[in-house]
Amino acid sequence: TRSIGLDCCPMIGFNKEKLNQEFFPDEKYKSIFICGIGYGDESKLQPRAPRLDFEDACNIL
Repeated sequence: TRSIGLDCCPMIGFNKEKLNQEFFPDEKYKSIFICGIGYGDESKLQPRAPRLDFEDACNIL
């Protein structure tokens, strides 16, 4: 999302049962997570945390 100017934030602590009842009453689908997507206020954004290099994070067997 950042590459097209959007911010995203996965959310925790939501009631999956209530969300599923509200948005998926036919039970064909169910939620596994919530992610907010939108345009953030650049003055309030925190800098991106350091990331590990691929070689440091992965071990190919």
